[in-house]
Amino acid sequence: MKYNTIIVGGGASGMCAAILIKRQLKDARVLIIEALDRVCKKLIVTGNGRCNITNKFLQFSSYHSEVDDFCHNALSKYGYNFTEEFFESIGIPFFEGDNGKMYPFSLQASSVVDALRLEVSRLNINIISGVKAEKIICENNEYTITCNDGEFSGENVIIATGGIAGGDKLGSFGSGFNILQKLGYKLVKPTASIVQLVTDTKPISALNGIKIDAQVTSYADDKKIRSERGELLFTKFGISGPPVLQISRFAEKLSGTKTVKINMLPDFSYNEVVDMLINRRNLLRDRTTEHFFVGLFPKMVGHTILKQCDIKLTYPVCDLTDKDMRSLAECICKFTLAVYGTNGIKNAQVTAGGISTKDFSDFTMESTKHKGLYAIGEVLDVDGDCGGYNLQWAWSSAACAAEGIADKYK
Repeated sequence: MKYNTIIVGGGASGMCAAILIKRQLKDARVLIIEALDRVCKKLIVTGNGRCNITNKFLQFSSYHSEVDDFCHNALSKYGYNFTEEFFESIGIPFFEGDNGKMYPFSLQASSVVDALRLEVSRLNINIISGVKAEKIICENNEYTITCNDGEFSGENVIIATGGIAGGDKLGSFGSGFNILQKLGYKLVKPTASIVQLVTDTKPISALNGIKIDAQVTSYADDKKIRSERGELLFTKFGISGPPVLQISRFAEKLSGTKTVKINMLPDFSYNEVVDMLINRRNLLRDRTTEHFFVGLFPKMVGHTILKQCDIKLTYPVCDLTDKDMRSLAECICKFTLAVYGTNGIKNAQVTAGGISTKDFSDFTMESTKHKGLYAIGEVLDVDGDCGGYNLQWAWSSAACAAEGIADKYK
């Protein structure tokens, strides 16, 4: 059968695009080809199984690409309001979390997947699962997709295969990269983003599993890159938690010596911390340093700070000098760890990099080299911050492609 549109990839962007095309072109034959045994496997685990669909406070600065403004048109036209209306139309009202994060009211990612599948079924959109696309041939304004189990022909093709974050189990094979590279498209090196950082663990060897509120700032060759605040988690391999995930893309994207500095008392200046410690010394002078930080930090965090400053746990608090106070304050405000990399692409939530956007329209996501060929979602060199931004890019880019295809036939 010849199709109007073939969508390669049954994830978030692919399913959304199929629905929007079929709503506008009721007689169009639309096919989704999915490599895994069922669609939306990655979507069902997003947001710790709750699915952070979008963010109420969308901002362009939360997106990253070699072409900085590529996503602006899509997000401006198909932003938060579009997404809320789309999901309302398939029975998914929103629940607002912290910092504008929007979830399905059920707080279950499975609800989102079920609603998308039900709408695809209602619109009689074909899905073929367990079939991996390997190559695309364009001849006489028609595309032939060669798969591991046959061939499919269509007038339009949308590549919605995602990136490589999460690995093969979630369908992140990188197959879209290979397909488009064979057609002559440039690949911006894909790296891990929204992922834990691997650091020097010697200074934090006693802190595995401990969480603190902190400001985490990344540096490359002593140049400040980005700073985020939130719940920091110390791990056996380094650090994790929301602020770490937000800054993590620098670890593989940038060259040079990389470090993070942790401010364990972000609400106070360095001088205020010095004064605070001097006051504690005066109040707690009968203690040993082992108990100096009790009530201020978790026990092992306090011990780690003292160890970093070469102060023994048995030292009398009353004998701490003003110089010791300044040294402790420096460690608290700028606890520094060398960054060796990330915890790997398989543990990442998002791929930074992808197919260069330079050969695609920022209005329709259509290739400027092959008419009728589109790329959407994570396969393109666009990645967003943590907090619903990446799924919003999936919906926005899908809507652009759907409109571009529908306009051809209207």
